[in-house]
Amino acid sequence: MLFLSFLFGASVASFITSCCYRLGNNHSLTIPQRSYCDNCHCILRWWHLIPIFSFIILRGQCFYCKQKISLYLPVIEFLSGIAFTTFLIYEPIHDLIILLFLTSLIFLTFY
Repeated sequence: MLFLSFLFGASVASFITSCCYRLGNNHSLTIPQRSYCDNCHCILRWWHLIPIFSFIILRGQCFYCKQKISLYLPVIEFLSGIAFTTFLIYEPIHDLIILLFLTSLIFLTFY
């Protein structure tokens, strides 16, 4: 259960940072529907999008153009995963309210 909460927290952070990047650069949230490399604009495959693990597997660079990926992204995913796991352990009753607040803070911080 803890691993699933960690993975869910990391995935939420990954999604939020993707949305913040697109909104901050006046890109559409719906077109293209899939995530893409900022440098070469190639559509990323599903295994390129696994939070933290894909960064390690790809050695911190784009699969297609070999452009470096910022270390900032996996750090935020890791911290969000830890936060989701911690809240699940200590306060299971108030999880939803705290996690909604946390994701809102992540969104506001990046946007």
